[in-house]
Amino acid sequence: MRILFLAPRLPHHRSISGTHIVFQRMRRLIDAGHEVGLACFMNDADEYNRSKVPEDLLELHCMHEPSKQYFKPQYLKYGPASEATSFSRYYYPPMLKTVGEMVQHSRYDVVIAEYSAMGQYLSRNPYLPAVRKVVSVHESATLNCRKIMELLPHSAQKLKNAWRLRQVRDIEMGIYRAADRVLTLTPEEKQGILSEQPDLDITVVPSGVDVGLFHPDETIPKEDALVFTGRYTNEQNQDAVRWFVHEVWPKLKRARPELTFYMVGRVPTPEMISMAAKDERLILAQDVKDVRPYLNRAKIFVCPIRTGSGLRGKVLEAMASGLPVVTTTVGSEGIPFHIGKTGFIADTPSVMQRYIELLLDDAPLRKYIGQSARRVAEQRYSWQRSVNLLDEVLAEVVAHRHYDYSHVA
Repeated sequence: MRILFLAPRLPHHRSISGTHIVFQRMRRLIDAGHEVGLACFMNDADEYNRSKVPEDLLELHCMHEPSKQYFKPQYLKYGPASEATSFSRYYYPPMLKTVGEMVQHSRYDVVIAEYSAMGQYLSRNPYLPAVRKVVSVHESATLNCRKIMELLPHSAQKLKNAWRLRQVRDIEMGIYRAADRVLTLTPEEKQGILSEQPDLDITVVPSGVDVGLFHPDETIPKEDALVFTGRYTNEQNQDAVRWFVHEVWPKLKRARPELTFYMVGRVPTPEMISMAAKDERLILAQDVKDVRPYLNRAKIFVCPIRTGSGLRGKVLEAMASGLPVVTTTVGSEGIPFHIGKTGFIADTPSVMQRYIELLLDDAPLRKYIGQSARRVAEQRYSWQRSVNLLDEVLAEVVAHRHYDYSHVA
């Protein structure tokens, strides 16, 4: 099978988060005997990593991220502050033509748009020949807007977000309707999208974790520390840190003078830098090339994510590292958390604080939950299992295209 991937960033073996999912899928599909091509955007930092993409790609076309001068007409009416800009940010007319020419020249059997924003190159592309189309969601902008609205009090801001929700729903669901198959990372995300568009054909293909790379390291002594990892250009990670530091951290640090909180990840916000400057026990570890030492030195992984959707790779990495996790309902999506066995779920500051204190006080419980979490990661979230499922879905899409004639008079 010939498979073309479309990605908003250059996937390589050192990439993180959703971009790393794309890399693993490409690498393992090539190893399974498929021919894989890639069209993607890249920034200046990606130039250094261009040599780290799979060398045996059928073809590779990279374009620098589009400037803000390109907007599809339907985006202009929403304004620059709209959630629709999450799609317009990656709209670039030359990419439309490039994708069409690649499919035409190399005769791909299926095209996978990784991230919803890249799905616009499949939904209304005048250069695209007939080809099977798959959109891999990663994170639904519509569901994210809905969750933000749930957190907002009744105010002008809530009304504004309701307007944004209508805008982004129209664009996002239109992209999904044009696809032969939609992929989500979690069952929760699938059900959320189906509540907006019930007639979509959706399959859950979860992320994976490298259980050989992420594992407990007994040679690193444990500190009285908590850790959270993420890329802080992501608004969900920004909100998670802000909420935890303001709502949970003050009571924890008063009760435990030696406790520290590691905020690990790239591109911290000015607010995070200010937080760390004011509190020496908030440790900002930015531009870290390897998060494993921080996972292995901390006693607990906290994931106070309150918005967004999809499966959190950071949680899987912590579980594979044998680290007990305290997270929210949103942060636990797609993972079979059994409270008190594989982790703890807390949606209020007081409950999260108590679970953290319980784990800090009880070393045998920490070890038991960490070992149970490790087993779940090994048994259910290997990359090979994930990509095997994707391989089956692609074969089904290519072999059996579904045509819906219900709209025909």
